Amino acid sequence: MDDRINELHALYEEVRTCEKCRKGCKKIETLPKEAFRYCWHPYGFGEPPFAFMFFAYEPSFSGEMPSVIYPEYTPFNEPLQFAIRKFLLTPGRQTFYITNMAKCSIAGELAESTRDYRFTTCRWVLLRELRMAQRDTAPPEFVSIGLDPRNFIERFIRSDPNAYEGIFRGRTIHRITHYSIQNVNLRFKRYAKDQAAEYEQFCVEVQEEYADFLKQNFEWHLIKGSIPDGDLQTLFFWSHNEKEMPTIRKSLSRNGDQRCGL
Repeated sequence: MDDRINELHALYEEVRTCEKCRKGCKKIETLPKEAFRYCWHPYGFGEPPFAFMFFAYEPSFSGEMPSVIYPEYTPFNEPLQFAIRKFLLTPGRQTFYITNMAKCSIAGELAESTRDYRFTTCRWVLLRELRMAQRDTAPPEFVSIGLDPRNFIERFIRSDPNAYEGIFRGRTIHRITHYSIQNVNLRFKRYAKDQAAEYEQFCVEVQEEYADFLKQNFEWHLIKGSIPDGDLQTLFFWSHNEKEMPTIRKSLSRNGDQRCGL
């Protein structure tokens, strides 16, 4: 096992006991333990160095789940997991890492108002992850899930070009639209409706493969026996909208990776 895997596990243990946000933010310090805590580890597919590194906001908050012993390894979003494997990974790029800019779960009403503070406070964790994710001379391809992670990093390195030890210097931070319920119910659904014929063909081509993926990795996701329409609409949006994953593939192709593509 790569020593960096052990280093990541050690880092997660440090984060689990970290109280910097609780001690430094008045909106957080009075919250009960179950309302703000480290519940979900980041997700790594393969071992470092990673070909792709994805930045999300913060882990989901769904209240107490008595059957779960925290912290757990989060799968993040099932369509995201499938989309990365299906539409981005290539023979020469077979690993990825998904992490959150802020590491602890927090109730929705406080998430947005404290987000910038928590992103800032958790910079030390992200730096350690960046060190362990990259090759000696080649960082991963960076992808922001939604705008906030990219905006925060770019704003921070504008004020200090040497921030994050210069790892982001001269690097593109790609972006895909966040998988929030609002985007699924409105933006992704509308895009599929506007491209109805192409979406219908996409479902024919992908639905069975996606169902097999869920059965193998997230069997609980198919308890109802069918794939949610929102999952397929999300996959269609990411894979066919030219501003989403096609942009990342084109960038990799321009940089010499001719194996990218559908």
